[in-house]
Amino acid sequence: MKKVGPDWQMGEPLEICRKDSIHSYGHPALSPDDKVLYFSSDREGGYGGFDIWAVTYSRRSRSWGNPVNLGPTINSPGDEYYPYFNSHDNRLYFSSSWWPGLGGMDMFAADQTDDITKWENMENLREPLNSGGDDFGITFTGNNAKKGFFTSNRGTRRNDDDIYEFDVLPLVISIRGVVTDCNTNKPLAGATVTITNDRDTSKIIMKCNENGEYLADLSPRTNYEITATYPELYYFEKPPVNRTTHGIRFSTQLEQDFCLINPLDQIYSLPIFYDLDSAAIRPDAAKVLDTFAQEVLIRYPRLIAELGSHTDCRASVDYNTRLAQRRADSARTYLMRRWNIDSSRIVAVGFGETELINDCKCEGAEKAGYTPYIAGKTRKMVIEKDKRGNVISSYYDSYKANEIVTLEGKPFVACDEYQHQQNRRTTVRFAFEDKKSRVKVNQDVDLNNTNSGSSTRDSIAKSDSIANVVAAKPAVDLTYAIKLPITMDGDKVSVPVMIQDTEPSMLVIDDKARVNSIPPELAAEWYTKKLIKKKDFISGDKFKVGKVKLPGNRFTVDLVKMGRYEVNGIQFKIDERAKAPTVGTRVLRKYFKSDSYKTDTEYILIPKRVPREWKAKPVKEKPKREPKGKKKVENKDSEDSSN
Repeated sequence: MKKVGPDWQMGEPLEICRKDSIHSYGHPALSPDDKVLYFSSDREGGYGGFDIWAVTYSRRSRSWGNPVNLGPTINSPGDEYYPYFNSHDNRLYFSSSWWPGLGGMDMFAADQTDDITKWENMENLREPLNSGGDDFGITFTGNNAKKGFFTSNRGTRRNDDDIYEFDVLPLVISIRGVVTDCNTNKPLAGATVTITNDRDTSKIIMKCNENGEYLADLSPRTNYEITATYPELYYFEKPPVNRTTHGIRFSTQLEQDFCLINPLDQIYSLPIFYDLDSAAIRPDAAKVLDTFAQEVLIRYPRLIAELGSHTDCRASVDYNTRLAQRRADSARTYLMRRWNIDSSRIVAVGFGETELINDCKCEGAEKAGYTPYIAGKTRKMVIEKDKRGNVISSYYDSYKANEIVTLEGKPFVACDEYQHQQNRRTTVRFAFEDKKSRVKVNQDVDLNNTNSGSSTRDSIAKSDSIANVVAAKPAVDLTYAIKLPITMDGDKVSVPVMIQDTEPSMLVIDDKARVNSIPPELAAEWYTKKLIKKKDFISGDKFKVGKVKLPGNRFTVDLVKMGRYEVNGIQFKIDERAKAPTVGTRVLRKYFKSDSYKTDTEYILIPKRVPREWKAKPVKEKPKREPKGKKKVENKDSEDSSN
């Protein structure tokens, strides 16, 4: 139509309408720049009844192009009407009779992408805009992003369509938290919290107040990564935490606390192994020291490191002390020469057998050859070998009742190689110029030091991040490990995954779950987004969620991406009791090794099968020649595993 004076004159129909007299066209709405016309039509090529289409105007030819269907994110097997592109938030609003809603036609909104046939974050506008009746035709006032109008036949007015006015209440999303010392729980005033997002390159950087608190405003429909640091002292920062505001429709305040580790309160163990009666740095030990230099000494130039070398009790006390000092000096010299670390920053101490971490003493023991048995803590190492004597696996096991002896009313077990291995270690304590370490060397039994030393890759893997070695973990190869940040909800662990490599989701890993389950609403959402299709449903009765009819109550997800690892064919059962997609540990055991474990902040998953494209070609190292004329001294410190 065309306005002439105070009147309107009927205009000419668009060419696409003149050429098609069979189908209906209606509800036109222009984009803010007047270049794109959105409309509703039941023309051929759609997904159902009426679909939303778009046509672009060419100023050069002064004509409209060919209509383009907006695709399956917007359109459905039902009817979609009343498109409206809002210039205030760059979202497309429309009404649908198909997508899950409150009844009748509901109003929806979606974000545009570079492809007009693909839209993101489609959501129902919910109450009070939608109702049990038909709700449609939403518009916003031209200069006011918080006010608009829509049409509805809600309530008792089912036969009448009335116009309603609405006001948009601001959606306020914030996040707060406290940064504390992990050991003392004291707040860290002045700690730095950094927040980045996945929409742009901007950062929120703030200092915590005197109570260690921070507060920041977040944007809706955004993924965030949050880190906390205290560079002046708390060097060993925790891995970043991922939070999202997707799906948050009401004003809310998220909480995210951090605790940081004071290096003066921590003691670490380096998996450095030596040959019998030797202080020479082996290739595997060199790689451990290389990692330690790069990730700690060079990264934190104010730190002073004490390298403490320990042996077991076998051989004399003096001999073991001298051997340990030679080994500590050798490691110190390597770091100084290879990485040019200042000599004043490394202290070498040979503890020998003076700081045993169990009671496996050779002189002065409560009971020679035995160590006290502590239920639930004292464990033995079991080593399995092939016919040639090569170690094929090792694991920890509990002592059997017949292996525990009672001596003078106390339980004991014989000191085996595992017990002695706990004592053979290289410890690291840290200090600053004006502050000394506050921890003792004879720390609790460290289950991390049970590697036989015969496998170079194990040594490298265990030094993967010395700054984060806090809890006791088994000796495993972390070369291809998948490290997923975890969120705890009671005793349940959640990790971020990608469904079909397109949809971000949180997956709950429940040790007690016998069946993988998913809430009905989320199953319906995946089905409408075509993340799962009819062919993916296995069995069971048809399941209806709102207006969405699911072919069954069990289905298979083709692809769940955990980090960079692809897990295929996870079966889910729709369960109204489920609060989130949940899998049992059987899924993990199918794809990941039993060596997988979790820390306070991460789930470390070790794939059973490493994709070929992940593997890099190994670098061959030239074997070192053994020095001639070396006189060996009799010592029972294990040849392959003393450290």
